[in-house]
Amino acid sequence: MNSANLKQKVAHGAVNNLLFAGIGSGLSYLQVILVMRILGPAEIGLFALASAIVLALDPLSDFGIGDRLIQQDATDLQESYESAVTLQLLLSLLLWVIVIAIAPILAKLYHQPRLTSLMIATSYVAFTGLMQLPLSLLFRELRYFEQRFFIFLGKVAGFGITLGLVLLGAGVWCLVFGGLAELLVTAIPAWKVAPLRPRWRFSIQNFRSLMNFGLSVWMAKLSYVLVQQGTILVLSALLMVRDVGEFRAAEQLVGLVIYLEVVLGQTIFPVLCKIKDQKQSLESAFIKASRISMLWVAGTSFFLWIFASPLVRYILTPKWQGAELFLRAHGIAVLFGATIFNWDVLCKAKNATRMMFYVSALFALAFAAIFVPMVYVWRREGAAAGVVVLLVLSLVSRKFCLDQLKLRISVINITKRALFSAALAAAVALGLGQLMNDQPPLLAFACELMAYVVVYSGTAAWLERSLIREAAGLIGGRSLATAADLNLTGPLG
Repeated sequence: MNSANLKQKVAHGAVNNLLFAGIGSGLSYLQVILVMRILGPAEIGLFALASAIVLALDPLSDFGIGDRLIQQDATDLQESYESAVTLQLLLSLLLWVIVIAIAPILAKLYHQPRLTSLMIATSYVAFTGLMQLPLSLLFRELRYFEQRFFIFLGKVAGFGITLGLVLLGAGVWCLVFGGLAELLVTAIPAWKVAPLRPRWRFSIQNFRSLMNFGLSVWMAKLSYVLVQQGTILVLSALLMVRDVGEFRAAEQLVGLVIYLEVVLGQTIFPVLCKIKDQKQSLESAFIKASRISMLWVAGTSFFLWIFASPLVRYILTPKWQGAELFLRAHGIAVLFGATIFNWDVLCKAKNATRMMFYVSALFALAFAAIFVPMVYVWRREGAAAGVVVLLVLSLVSRKFCLDQLKLRISVINITKRALFSAALAAAVALGLGQLMNDQPPLLAFACELMAYVVVYSGTAAWLERSLIREAAGLIGGRSLATAADLNLTGPLG
């Protein structure tokens, strides 16, 4: 596949993935709201206890094996796939046994007998990585539509089963069977259309190759999961329940930004694997993708900072008063946390996954040495400042690792256009707010918001006009001759 075809395919893939991801996320949010309204806090709380451990294992269940299938060269792919399926099955069984073993222990610890059966029932999550392994083959071949369509079908099935069962009075079990339906409906078509068929192959050499790549990826995920769980534990121990709720609510508001980053990273990963030995093309592809992501990262960051108060007053309602602190903190934090967020796809493409583990270990260490003491000493303010400090350190460590890969990737070059646009829009909105100080607050907020959106969109579109024109040309299906003129390895600025 030539560079023009490759660029056009990844551009269409990005639109396809973001569209499916957006609709699927909407279904998930709707499901959460409806089920919460029907079941009530007691049942939801019981499921939360059951899923706290099990669902934390979801991102750990693939052990990095799927990424390795995408990254490796085509030589002996059938043999590698067979070994990958075998190793994934063995590791999934081990994970499943661990969940089964700790279920009765946690039930006794929380004095909830029903917890045992719920944890055992949801332990199928341990096989998520195995069931979704064929999706990696589709990703490898840039079959974006099929890959995302199967995931979307799973979400639709899970949504339908969950709501149907909850309306029939199944209680909390609707979430168990809804999740299982989502996994099966996603996996079965993927196994059916996958270009390779699995067989049992026990190869120590292939296992070692898979684990050399995947172990660092898995350990990195484990570190982040532990920090995520540890954050709630620390906040629950040192702050009031209301403070914890405000912190989590602010975190969830920026969650969509990070989710879009994850989807974009998944989209470009197989492309980076194909050009991993072409340094200039690799740099250009990553920088352009990062510049595109900054268009929503910078806009969201400044938006949360300047509009925290009206968001609480008019969107979350006055009962959330006080959450402004955490909204502003997460607004700043997401700017650092989401900048070159997808650095790990470069590490995986270059088979330098050990760096991912080092960064995650540093992040966990900073959490224990900086975040926890800050919360202990300054409470709410410490939690707000601590999350910003953690993500600043995270950005610095990611940039250091990219430098070790000898890649010319400038954070300033990636961020300067979007940051200037957001800063200008914020200044205009704040200035307008001062001029409208004697107007009704809701009217002033609406005018400030409109000014921010118009100025930011217009300025960012002008400063990134060449990049947007290139993306629009590819998405719009220009002729390959025209696309080739866009030059994959051209100037990075």
